[in-house]
Amino acid sequence: MMDPKTKQKRIRELCRIYKSEPQIGLVLGAGVSCDSDVPLYLPMVLELCKLAAERNRLPGAPQGALAFLEEQAKLLQERKEALKEKDYEKAAQLECQVVIEPEEVALFMKTYFAEQDEQDFLKLVKEVLYPPMTERSHKMVARAMFQKNDTLQSVICFCAALPGSALAPTSTHRIETNPKVGGILTTNYDYLVEGAFGSKFGRPMLKPVGRADAREALPGRRVIPVYHIHGYVSYVPPKDDPEGVKGSTLVIAEKDYFRTFYDPLGFGSYTAMGFFGRFPCLFIGSAMTDKNLRRFLYHLQREVGDSSDRPHHFAILKARGTPRDDFEDAVLSSYGVATIWISGYDEIPGILKKVYAAAGKNTEEKEALRANWEALREFKWDRKVTIDITVINDLDPEKRRTVRFLADKGVTRAWIPEDMAVELDIQPMGRVPVELTKGTVQEYPYGLCKFEYEGELVNGTVVIGPSGIEPIAGTHLLQDFRLNVIHRTIRRARAMRAKARGTRWRKLTGQ
Repeated sequence: MMDPKTKQKRIRELCRIYKSEPQIGLVLGAGVSCDSDVPLYLPMVLELCKLAAERNRLPGAPQGALAFLEEQAKLLQERKEALKEKDYEKAAQLECQVVIEPEEVALFMKTYFAEQDEQDFLKLVKEVLYPPMTERSHKMVARAMFQKNDTLQSVICFCAALPGSALAPTSTHRIETNPKVGGILTTNYDYLVEGAFGSKFGRPMLKPVGRADAREALPGRRVIPVYHIHGYVSYVPPKDDPEGVKGSTLVIAEKDYFRTFYDPLGFGSYTAMGFFGRFPCLFIGSAMTDKNLRRFLYHLQREVGDSSDRPHHFAILKARGTPRDDFEDAVLSSYGVATIWISGYDEIPGILKKVYAAAGKNTEEKEALRANWEALREFKWDRKVTIDITVINDLDPEKRRTVRFLADKGVTRAWIPEDMAVELDIQPMGRVPVELTKGTVQEYPYGLCKFEYEGELVNGTVVIGPSGIEPIAGTHLLQDFRLNVIHRTIRRARAMRAKARGTRWRKLTGQ
């Protein structure tokens, strides 16, 4: 077991590298997603095989082999229950009886799969990966998916920065990405880290990259690319095919790993080698047993040798409390990876908080970043888009009030409650039929007024609704001020010129 002094020394070294290097990379394994009920590799492929067999998608598969896989799945389930009951002795005995490798199970399944249609296979993977994600809105991950997963929530907070902080001093958006994070590399098939970031902060700024021709950046936004070197399956269907599956080719079976091994210029190999060579990396939720990852680290270590300026990598691993930890520590050290052993996964948020604050240039900035970390953890964004517009009495400009309107492109007119109309002395001029959300049509009074926004004044009408309703800025009012709602933020277009000039003016007028 690692002594506390060595552990703290390695955390301090990680903080030093995070502060001194332009950027670091995060390498995420299955441990980041498992607390959100996303299955681990072996349980996932066994469940895939079970579903495929139940649906007669494995014609010709030997029944004895299917029975063996079913037996292995039961042993895994019993081990899971033993761990839940903290019966570690029984769990260890059951682990010894699980003798199958996940790559072999996936190879067996793909060999006998009835249709070699990639979409059919991805649909099955999606069904197994995301069973608890049936309830979601706006194509986002349900909040519970990351609230109950402290590791995942800490990772997405580490990737974020508050506007005005030392990490995003000039930003005017509600949230920005952490400029110290250069990218994320993951072996996970799920799309959870990207979806959780978008759901928590309201800005989809983690960009999945699962193939060589995928875009790594988006215009006008500072995104963090998430490299899925084994491919991924999204829970969001393609826009043009609601029944389809959005994702990339998966490296899941044994032959897929062999193909990756012998293709050094393929997406997975090329991306991983470049990633480890470019960034000092922090491994989170990874068991560090993936043979491809070890191969990449080995090649990089062989290239740089014992050079003191090589990138340092760190891995946060849960200690077993046995001499095997010392053995693993020595093995990973030979790959250039320093291990930070933890007794429980609840230590990960504290470690990431220390590293996050290390970017501060002085004690004051570090303290502010610690406060920002806590604010990010508690961050909740309102899906409503609001805008402050001043409502002015049409006949008496002294009667005015700045009102926070809900910007709603699904509504045509502007609305204010009756008590506000009385306060501003806006008199009803008539009644107008309005179609409500339930499809019914009802007449409401309307009045004349002026609206002011950023010094610009426009004449308009406002529907007077029942007292207590939320003021609404509909499309007419938004268009008057050239306002548009994009990604739940208000953007204003430039004012149009009153007339064209020069050659263009002469062409238009014939002069």
